[in-house]
Amino acid sequence: MGELVHPSHEEFVLSVSRQMSELVHAAAEGKILSLVAVREILWRLNSLKEIERDPDMLFPVGIDSESDSFPLGQERQYWAADSLRERDEAANRYESKVRDKVISSLERLAAKLAKLRAES
Repeated sequence: MGELVHPSHEEFVLSVSRQMSELVHAAAEGKILSLVAVREILWRLNSLKEIERDPDMLFPVGIDSESDSFPLGQERQYWAADSLRERDEAANRYESKVRDKVISSLERLAAKLAKLRAES
Protein backbone atom coordinates (compact mmCIF):
# COMPACT_ATOMS: atom_id res chain seq x y z
CA MET A 1 0.00 0.00 0.00
CA GLY A 2 1.10 3.57 -0.68
CA GLU A 3 2.44 5.77 2.03
CA LEU A 4 0.27 8.66 3.16
CA VAL A 5 1.98 11.89 2.15
CA HIS A 6 1.33 14.98 4.23
CA PRO A 7 1.78 18.41 2.69
CA SER A 8 4.42 20.73 4.06
CA HIS A 9 3.22 23.59 6.21
CA GLU A 10 3.73 25.98 3.31
CA GLU A 11 1.69 23.76 0.99
CA PHE A 12 -1.06 23.50 3.59
CA VAL A 13 -1.18 27.29 4.08
CA LEU A 14 -1.34 27.74 0.30
CA SER A 15 -4.18 25.23 0.01
CA VAL A 16 -6.18 26.79 2.86
CA SER A 17 -5.58 30.25 1.44
CA ARG A 18 -6.90 29.23 -1.98
CA GLN A 19 -9.93 27.47 -0.52
CA MET A 20 -10.68 30.45 1.71
CA SER A 21 -10.46 32.88 -1.22
CA GLU A 22 -12.88 30.73 -3.22
CA LEU A 23 -15.35 30.54 -0.33
CA VAL A 24 -15.19 34.28 0.42
CA HIS A 25 -15.69 35.05 -3.26
CA ALA A 26 -18.65 32.66 -3.49
CA ALA A 27 -20.25 34.27 -0.41
CA ALA A 28 -19.62 37.79 -1.71
CA GLU A 29 -21.22 36.82 -5.05
CA GLY A 30 -24.23 35.33 -3.26
CA LYS A 31 -23.52 31.81 -4.53
CA ILE A 32 -23.41 30.47 -0.97
CA LEU A 33 -24.58 31.84 2.36
CA SER A 34 -21.90 33.66 4.32
CA LEU A 35 -22.85 31.32 7.19
CA VAL A 36 -21.78 28.36 5.06
CA ALA A 37 -18.52 30.12 4.20
CA VAL A 38 -17.84 30.67 7.91
CA ARG A 39 -18.35 27.00 8.72
CA GLU A 40 -16.19 25.80 5.86
CA ILE A 41 -13.43 28.31 6.56
CA LEU A 42 -13.24 27.88 10.33
CA TRP A 43 -12.62 24.16 10.29
CA ARG A 44 -9.73 24.80 7.90
CA LEU A 45 -8.28 27.72 9.86
CA ASN A 46 -8.41 25.84 13.16
CA SER A 47 -5.38 23.89 11.97
CA LEU A 48 -3.26 27.03 11.62
CA LYS A 49 -1.64 28.05 14.88
CA GLU A 50 -0.49 31.35 13.35
CA ILE A 51 -4.03 32.61 12.90
CA GLU A 52 -6.14 30.77 15.49
CA ARG A 53 -5.71 33.52 18.12
CA ASP A 54 -6.06 36.41 15.71
CA PRO A 55 -8.64 38.97 16.91
CA ASP A 56 -10.36 38.78 13.51
CA MET A 57 -11.22 35.15 14.28
CA LEU A 58 -13.56 36.18 17.11
CA PHE A 59 -16.39 37.44 14.92
CA PRO A 60 -16.58 34.39 12.62
CA VAL A 61 -16.32 32.07 15.62
CA GLY A 62 -19.23 33.92 17.23
CA ILE A 63 -21.25 33.75 14.01
CA ASP A 64 -20.57 30.01 13.75
CA SER A 65 -21.73 29.53 17.33
CA GLU A 66 -24.87 31.59 16.77
CA SER A 67 -25.73 29.68 13.59
CA ASP A 68 -24.94 26.15 14.66
CA SER A 69 -28.64 25.32 14.97
CA PHE A 70 -29.12 25.91 11.25
CA PRO A 71 -28.86 22.83 9.03
CA LEU A 72 -26.48 24.18 6.40
CA GLY A 73 -24.54 21.12 5.35
CA GLN A 74 -25.03 17.44 4.81
CA GLU A 75 -27.17 17.20 7.94
CA ARG A 76 -30.01 18.66 5.86
CA GLN A 77 -30.78 15.19 4.52
CA TYR A 78 -31.94 14.12 8.00
CA TRP A 79 -34.41 16.96 8.51
CA ALA A 80 -38.15 16.84 7.80
CA ALA A 81 -39.20 19.20 5.00
CA ASP A 82 -41.37 21.40 7.27
CA SER A 83 -38.65 21.74 9.89
CA LEU A 84 -36.06 22.41 7.23
CA ARG A 85 -38.19 25.14 5.69
CA GLU A 86 -38.61 26.79 9.10
CA ARG A 87 -34.88 26.64 9.92
CA ASP A 88 -34.01 27.91 6.42
CA GLU A 89 -36.22 30.94 6.98
CA ALA A 90 -34.48 31.61 10.30
CA ALA A 91 -31.05 31.14 8.69
CA ASN A 92 -31.93 33.54 5.89
CA ARG A 93 -33.13 36.18 8.36
CA TYR A 94 -29.91 35.83 10.35
CA GLU A 95 -27.84 35.85 7.15
CA SER A 96 -29.40 39.14 6.07
CA LYS A 97 -28.43 40.73 9.39
CA VAL A 98 -24.79 39.61 9.45
CA ARG A 99 -23.80 39.00 5.83
CA ASP A 100 -21.88 42.21 5.14
CA LYS A 101 -19.95 42.06 8.41
CA VAL A 102 -19.19 38.37 7.91
CA ILE A 103 -17.83 38.90 4.41
CA SER A 104 -15.74 41.87 5.55
CA SER A 105 -14.34 39.83 8.44
CA LEU A 106 -13.55 36.86 6.21
CA GLU A 107 -11.87 39.14 3.66
CA ARG A 108 -9.58 40.51 6.42
CA LEU A 109 -8.71 36.97 7.47
CA ALA A 110 -8.07 35.98 3.86
CA ALA A 111 -5.69 38.94 3.50
CA LYS A 112 -3.85 37.93 6.66
CA LEU A 113 -3.58 34.37 5.40
CA ALA A 114 -2.24 35.60 2.06
CA LYS A 115 0.35 37.66 3.93
CA LEU A 116 1.29 34.62 6.02
CA ARG A 117 1.61 32.60 2.81
CA ALA A 118 3.88 35.24 1.29
CA GLU A 119 6.09 35.23 4.38
CA SER A 120 6.52 31.44 4.48
